[in-house]
Amino acid sequence: MFGAETLQAIAQRGKKLNETIQAEENLLSKQQEADAGTIRNMNYMDQVNFSTIKLTLYQPHTTFQEKTYQYPAIQAYEAPLTSRLYEAFLSGWKVFEQLLVFLVNIWALLVIGFVAYLLYRKHAIRIVKQIGDR
Repeated sequence: MFGAETLQAIAQRGKKLNETIQAEENLLSKQQEADAGTIRNMNYMDQVNFSTIKLTLYQPHTTFQEKTYQYPAIQAYEAPLTSRLYEAFLSGWKVFEQLLVFLVNIWALLVIGFVAYLLYRKHAIRIVKQIGDR
């Protein structure tokens, strides 16, 4: 266990050799136990730090049924025929009003177009007479 140098150092001190050897052995064994404890602790710490936890959760299978009433389809509301005819008449009247407003807005173009038509007709009749005279 001990080397020759250690035994010589103990012998030179002049104490009882057996007691000194036993004390050294006790010290060595305690040191070895402390080292082993430190190594075990480090080993546990490594296992904790690099561990993977696998959890499996179990839940009983349950089913849920619900019955709902299917309501019949509701038809959309439709106004009576007289109401629809009245609304159609009103919308037609509004279109007629808009047409009148449009014609009043372009009165100048209508006058120019009418004058152009009269001039064309006058000249067209003159041209037709000239062709007929030949």
